[in-house]
Amino acid sequence: FELGTSEARSYASSNRYIFGTMIQSFLKNYVNRRDQDKQKVLEEGGIVSGYPGVSFEIRTTNKTIQQAGTDGEKICIVLGAGNQNFLTAIDVLNRVFLHKECVLIKHHPLRPWLSEPFEQIFDPLIQLHVVDQVLDDGVEFTQALIKSPQVGHVHLTGAEATYRAIQSTVASDVSISAELGCVTPWLIVPNL
Repeated sequence: FELGTSEARSYASSNRYIFGTMIQSFLKNYVNRRDQDKQKVLEEGGIVSGYPGVSFEIRTTNKTIQQAGTDGEKICIVLGAGNQNFLTAIDVLNRVFLHKECVLIKHHPLRPWLSEPFEQIFDPLIQLHVVDQVLDDGVEFTQALIKSPQVGHVHLTGAEATYRAIQSTVASDVSISAELGCVTPWLIVPNL
């Protein structure tokens, strides 16, 4: 496709729709099967149905976002990416399924309109109170959010300056992971 043509835009839009639908289908499948199998092994259906021979295993916590913080467990704040729509979704799935965390999404100020599709895509996890979301309300709002004693981890996609500002704001026991953008991105993983 030639960049900028209606054919290229249509193709990109179709891929975004398929990606969102796959995530939603996977999450519904996961929620429907989570109580049937304590190991939460998914080998068929959902997101892998179109990929023969592919299987994977998911292990996650049974905590909800309301329970996290009240019994000593912390939540993760995902500060939404401003450069790509799908990055925030990937970050949320990563923190929920790989790190077993309840996640609060704080949308990027350039992408508040993502809250509506994310509400639909993440509906199974929102209904379980594992994921929730808020819109950006400025720097002071974000600082108060990440300073909350219920926060145990902050993940962001952004610039080094943003990372440094968050690093100087959060409590010393709060871990931070980040994908710092530019032509040569760095991944910062705590304790490595």
